[in-house]
Amino acid sequence: MQLVQSERLLWAWDGVIPLGVVTLLGGRAGIGKSTFLAWLTAQVTNGTLKGDLQGIPSHVTFVAGEDDLGRVLRPRLEAAGADLTRVSAISVKQQEDDGSQWVSMPNVKTDLAELKEALYESGTSLLIIDPLSATMEGDTNSEQIVRSQLGRLAHMAGEMNICVLAVKHWHKGQGDSIDRISGSHGFTDIVRSVLQLIPDEENDQLILSSDKNNYGQGKPSFAYQLETVGIPTDDGSTNAVGKAVFLGESDVNVEDILRRDAEGNLGDVNRRILDHLRVVGESGPDDISNALGVPAPTIRKYLSRLANSGHVEKPYRGIYKAVTPVTTVPSGSNNPQVTYETPHLGGL
Repeated sequence: MQLVQSERLLWAWDGVIPLGVVTLLGGRAGIGKSTFLAWLTAQVTNGTLKGDLQGIPSHVTFVAGEDDLGRVLRPRLEAAGADLTRVSAISVKQQEDDGSQWVSMPNVKTDLAELKEALYESGTSLLIIDPLSATMEGDTNSEQIVRSQLGRLAHMAGEMNICVLAVKHWHKGQGDSIDRISGSHGFTDIVRSVLQLIPDEENDQLILSSDKNNYGQGKPSFAYQLETVGIPTDDGSTNAVGKAVFLGESDVNVEDILRRDAEGNLGDVNRRILDHLRVVGESGPDDISNALGVPAPTIRKYLSRLANSGHVEKPYRGIYKAVTPVTTVPSGSNNPQVTYETPHLGGL
């Protein structure tokens, strides 16, 4: 029987993104995930991200199906200050029977060996897949299919000791942030790390939160400011692209913002109940009824709904208190100025 040797876990981003596993990045479509990924790529390729790659400029490979490489991805990376000599993109050329060709994303089920070989050749430390579902075959609502194919990615990440950061969009339903990731629960069950991204419209920021962190201590959140910058193109024009400016750790997390957004649609009675609880601290249905002039059975019904949606909690039997999101964001800066070269982003 072979003895398993213990090893220290390594981090691409200390306490946030581990090496050797798959990390999911979730969020609504069109909120700035690609802009955040450009910031992350800049940190990894310049060796400026706190963790085991700090001081070691490392290679990043994209498998991207939603962003055009020349018109979108490269300008965003330039705006973020990424070292493009350490960035590559992988695609697969498909050929029809009539000889016509088209480009697609690699398939986890059929192309993993070729993908792995390409990652070895480039010395990749971070593989970004955007979106993950486009690289999978079959019904991604099937837990068996998801476990089989995502398990292959996870095995590859562990064998190569790289970070695989895979983007998953949210569905249109409600619930906790981790339950909003579309497809089977197998996605969030198999991975050891889940990050969620959401706009904080109240503070005009973008919030990144650790939603599942099996190997780290705590679930940190970070704030970003989004800016628009102009990037010159090789054809003499200019592209206006987004740039994420890192502000540091945030006391606001994704769940706080979801709760705040839901509260904005609660209706008059619910808001009056919450306002009352925030003033008195803790109270029972009868006291709330007397204070608001609303029948006690109605108050109990609304309190039950507020409890189910996470707006109130019960510290004692028959006693309720408001769950109030924190909205203070400490300022800070970790946005180094770097110089970089801009070669052609190649495909394999």
